[in-house]
Amino acid sequence: HRNFYYMISASVYDSKYQAANAKWYNTRFNTNHALTITAGKEWNLTKNGKNRVLGVNIKSVYVGGFHYTPIDLDASVKAGTTVYDESRNFDSQNPDYYRLDTRISLKRNYKKVTSTVALDIQNTTNRQNAGWQNFNAKTGKIDYFYQAPLIPILSYRLEF
Repeated sequence: HRNFYYMISASVYDSKYQAANAKWYNTRFNTNHALTITAGKEWNLTKNGKNRVLGVNIKSVYVGGFHYTPIDLDASVKAGTTVYDESRNFDSQNPDYYRLDTRISLKRNYKKVTSTVALDIQNTTNRQNAGWQNFNAKTGKIDYFYQAPLIPILSYRLEF
């Protein structure tokens, strides 16, 4: 509507598997919920016969955290490497995941081709989303790692 668009998508689910012992367990991907909101606006900048479109877009993603099998710290210290507590497969869950992406683009329409130059900024808020953990044999502690920080991506695309 008037070069404005949006889309909202939501899911609620339960992802489990049945092991050989006939018990049900969470899968890694049992985040239970997901919400995505995308919105944008485009402006036509036609001037002197040049057909250009300026666009601004945002995408927000909110998902429950991935499940993981916790590390058995005592066994890891003894072994000198990461040892997981297999009796608790996917028993623990990371905090919820949130990411905001933004995009600014300039599109130029020619007779037989369209060119687009765009700047995408993924994880615009630079939020630290929990990714995984690992045992550090040097310190004897569990280190936590995070998913990708703010990532700017400059692109140029030709469409025939």
